[in-house]
Amino acid sequence: MGKVRFTREDIERVYDEIDRRIDADKACGLFANESEIKEYRNAMMQGVYGTLMALASNWSDVRCTMIDPIEEERHWNELGYKD
Repeated sequence: MGKVRFTREDIERVYDEIDRRIDADKACGLFANESEIKEYRNAMMQGVYGTLMALASNWSDVRCTMIDPIEEERHWNELGYKD
């Protein structure tokens, strides 16, 4: 299998799907508190990172210019940063 050159739009779609799944699980009452959601998201992201590392021909670019900014935009407070 060849490597794939991912775009910001591709990575945004990955995050959209993770957010959709977490929202659906929250609606079903799967989580007791915010820390469970954070741990669940972290576990899901480990799979995403591993898959992207294996597939991306532009992993460095994906990590530094796509994933980092997306995580800051969407999950800044969850990551423990202050405004």
